[in-house]
Amino acid sequence: IITPGECKLGPIGGNNPDRIFKKGNIGVVSKSGSMTNETSWLLRQAGYGQSTAMGIGGDVLAGLPFPDALLLFEDDAETKAIVMFGELGGTYEEQAAELIKQKRITKPVVAFVAGMFADYLPPSMQLGHAGAIIEGSTGSPQAKKKALADAGALVADAHHEIVEKLKEVI
Repeated sequence: IITPGECKLGPIGGNNPDRIFKKGNIGVVSKSGSMTNETSWLLRQAGYGQSTAMGIGGDVLAGLPFPDALLLFEDDAETKAIVMFGELGGTYEEQAAELIKQKRITKPVVAFVAGMFADYLPPSMQLGHAGAIIEGSTGSPQAKKKALADAGALVADAHHEIVEKLKEVI
């Protein structure tokens, strides 16, 4: 987790986080630590900074799942919009969609869900980490994207489209 210019906990941003992160008003939360960096860098290149950025991990039991992270950003006066990087497996993205749908998250949410091409893998193939569990359609990238879009989040089809989606709400 990092709040640019204030504090950093963990390996986020490596030895020089100032080249990736800058103070701003976009909250970033990602299942992937690496993609927290990549997403924040993408935003920085477009002129946006982060209020706080956090990589929550992709395991089934996260220390801080998406719904809790979104609620923290909702309560943060510095955060004007939230960018969420999800991926296949688990149900945290669908739980976050439910919060948005219930209007407990009123700030704009832009989401990207990685793993759309997992459908083309052989059923016996195991995916990258313990959290990549899909039961029926629950946990699939398609189900997550649909739940988020139906709830009112702007969903990017490709990672680089996050910026265009963010421009629609900022």
